[in-house]
Amino acid sequence: MAAFFRWFSRRSAATSSPADAAPTRADVLEQARALAREGKTMEASSLYWKVKRKQHTVASLLEHADLLFELGDDFGAAAKASDALQLEPGNSHALSIQARIRAHDGEDR
Repeated sequence: MAAFFRWFSRRSAATSSPADAAPTRADVLEQARALAREGKTMEASSLYWKVKRKQHTVASLLEHADLLFELGDDFGAAAKASDALQLEPGNSHALSIQARIRAHDGEDR
């Protein structure tokens, strides 16, 4: 029976590939950044949404906020900027996003 388990362990190790592994947070963020650089903002935003809330960093939140603002989603951009400010109160980039949103909102009236 022990021989079977050794055989099965070796077989399982040989058949699993790195492609089977779930992408890491860093992989998802890098893919999102690459899509944003290519101008594929909708696809990039979708990937940012996939990053779990507890894994967000100030930088990733602000990148997503900028993309959402560019896409015209002022509410989403404001939410991401607010999340960044909760992690880092007084962050100048987050405050500038909020100011752009207020200015943009004033233009629509």
